[in-house]
Amino acid sequence: MRDIEAGLLNPHLQSELSFESLSHTQISRTLRGYDAAIMENLFSYLLSLIHLEEKGMDQSKAYIVDLTTFSLNKMCYPWAEFRTTKSGIKLHLRLALLKPGDVYPDKVTVTNASVHDVNQLEILIDQKLATYIFDRGYLDFELFDRLANDGFFFVSRIKKNTIVHVMNHYEVAEKSLVDSDQMVVLGGSNAYLTNPYRLVEVDDTQGSPLRLITNRFDLSSEEIRQMYRSRWEIELFFKHLKQQTTVKKFYSRDENGLINQLYIALIVQLLTYLVRLHAKSPLISLTVVRYLLASL
Repeated sequence: MRDIEAGLLNPHLQSELSFESLSHTQISRTLRGYDAAIMENLFSYLLSLIHLEEKGMDQSKAYIVDLTTFSLNKMCYPWAEFRTTKSGIKLHLRLALLKPGDVYPDKVTVTNASVHDVNQLEILIDQKLATYIFDRGYLDFELFDRLANDGFFFVSRIKKNTIVHVMNHYEVAEKSLVDSDQMVVLGGSNAYLTNPYRLVEVDDTQGSPLRLITNRFDLSSEEIRQMYRSRWEIELFFKHLKQQTTVKKFYSRDENGLINQLYIALIVQLLTYLVRLHAKSPLISLTVVRYLLASL
């Protein structure tokens, strides 16, 4: 935090922002004092500007959903306790995916680390006809059926030991990276049986098999493979968030201050995306952020 204080001594920056100084203690108090709803509203406002800029652009709606956990010192963050020796929070995030490398945060929730992943998934899935991409941590047969019945599309992954009942086989192109393409029902004979879904089996980059499940019967198996592959965009996003933006460490021990800091990091990503749109830059957002950091 003292590094931030030192960085704010730049006279040109002080002139632009109309302040003389800002100490590290003031930064901490400010993060703690602002109602998190203010940051949330700013996040929503910037999203609305992005949506206006994107009007008329040729794009198919796809979103990637995942979470990342921030481990915290139990002595410093007792309000976030989730184990006898540990505290922590989860950032549940939805990324809008336009094309590979072209993503921005679109919806977010912050919970205690003890909250199960699946409990937040339905909060992050709220736009019908869009396709949601998420990993096997969200595996829930009844949830899959609710999403499909309510008009939501998804591409996910099932476990190696998930029981499937094959109903139909689809043709796979020769020399394809897809191993098989089938219509299946999920679930054991004495357990819950799902609606019919599509099971596309592929190999990952290390040659290990992946079992992809989806209710998109209109796409080719290769398109399903590529769509799931794009899920790694959110892994890169989380890595960037923790290593290069404002959440390398938290500057407040207060819950409100911590949530504000997370929102500030996401707001930086939205501002960067808006800069790209206005400049019509071909660079991906993560590269733009690196250039901006290097120029400070």
